[in-house]
Amino acid sequence: MPRDALPLLALEETLLVMMTSQVMIVCLQNPDHHGFSDDPVEDWQNAHAVLFTSISLTLVFGTLYFRYSPDFRNCNWARREAERLVKQREAAGLPLLSQDKDDRG
Repeated sequence: MPRDALPLLALEETLLVMMTSQVMIVCLQNPDHHGFSDDPVEDWQNAHAVLFTSISLTLVFGTLYFRYSPDFRNCNWARREAERLVKQREAAGLPLLSQDKDDRG
């Protein structure tokens, strides 16, 4: 490591220690610190606002996504195909279910 990088490294370590001590002071003053603000009331309000908003958005938009997403399992297609085959077999006079497992007719 070059010699001129050592003071910078020491400065970063000093800043890290100072930031850690500030966080420790805030946590000692407010044991329920959520990391939004140093003021306990504002910190509580911000934490609850973020939590409420994130849960609400997740529930609302998650429900809307699953409700209005395309039919990825093709359930509607399978039903339409079954109805088409039933009409085709009835028109041909064949039973709906044949005794053979492999219907080649």
